[in-house]
Formats: sequence, C-alpha cells, structure tokens
Amino acid sequence: MKPIFLTDIDGVLISWQSGLVFFLNDKGLRSDHIVDSIATERYMGLSEIFDIATGRDLSYDEQMDLVNEYNGSDYIRYLPAYTDAIDCVSIMAEHYTFIGVTALSGKVPSLSYSNRKSNLDVLFPNVFEDIIITEVFGSKYTAFNKIIEKYGIDNIYAYVDDLEHNLDAFRKAVSHTAPIVSPLIIRFDRRDNGEPKFDDVITVTDWYEIEDLIIWN
Repeated sequence: MKPIFLTDIDGVLISWQSGLVFFLNDKGLRSDHIVDSIATERYMGLSEIFDIATGRDLSYDEQMDLVNEYNGSDYIRYLPAYTDAIDCVSIMAEHYTFIGVTALSGKVPSLSYSNRKSNLDVLFPNVFEDIIITEVFGSKYTAFNKIIEKYGIDNIYAYVDDLEHNLDAFRKAVSHTAPIVSPLIIRFDRRDNGEPKFDDVITVTDWYEIEDLIIWN
C-alpha cells in the first residue's frame, strides 16, 4: 500500500455550508448569513447558524436536531469541492492512499455515510480507500486509534484538518505509538487566521501548498 494521507473533509475538501443554504431555504428559514460565510470562509458555530436562521434562541438539542437532519439529508450528496482540492488531490492519490476522517454523523449514521461517500466518489473518483464518520463536535481520537491499529503508524504519512482540536487528538493518538518517522500534521487554514498552537504543525491555505510540499520538494 502507498503511504496513507489522512484528511478531514468539510472546510478542507468540501464546502459543507454550501448545501446548508438550500436546506435552510427549503425549510423557510433565513440563509443569507450562510451565503456570507461561504464567501469569507468564516467559521460559524451552531448558535450563529441556527439562531439567526430561525430568529430565536434555540436550545442545544434543537440546534443538534437541525444539524443532524442536514447531515443526514441528500443535500450532502451534492456539496461542491474546492477548486484547489479538485486540482491536486487526484494527482496526490497517485502517490498516497487517502482516508477521510469526517465529523458528519446524523440521525441515521449509515445514511450520513452513504451520502458522504456518494459525494466524494463523484468529485474524487477512486481516491478514497476508506471514509471514517465521527460524531459532530465529538473527538476524533478514537477514530485515529482505530486507523493506527488497522494500518500501522509507520504507514501514515500525514493528517490535515482545519480545526486545532482535531489536530490535537491526532497528536495524542500518535504519542502513544513509536513511529520511525512522525506523520506530518498539517493545519488547513483557508481563512489565514494566524499561527497554530504547536511548533510541529505546518499551516497551509490551499491544496497547492500541500502538493508542492509533499510531491515536488
């Protein structure tokens, strides 16, 4: 097997909020603030997304009901990929085995998985060896441990994510092993929000930088 490249999906390969506009609109809810976030790539929490959309202060359970409904819907099948991801990932897949680790669990996890897989298979055909679904806002730590156990730490070349706590979870999982060479930890920051918390993290703003870093250098 080729070296394994682990990657987050939403905000890294796929624009998660792009389908959210249609989901909210079809439910008769406000969606203009989501359009603004698509343009700026600004991260929005659940309260900002759904309280504004509904015009009232929702409970956390109500917010989670809406995000889980969206994550389990057909809107996920038709999310667009970022242009830089389209340009680079298929080329990189000639050198690396890709595994997606994505926080997209919905009310029916198997439905969220099939929608995500369908979306990725169309946009990145024959690229993903595996897709791991974790709970929304849950830790990916357990998923990383299972991946390391299944594939072996020395076969994992890199992990990329746009959220610091997910990178921290990967670092923690790796710290319990003894890799010959530690995997690269890559922070994907389309918003260019500054420096990461740790010195061992490589920050990039697009897939062109990653491609240059790991293939052409």
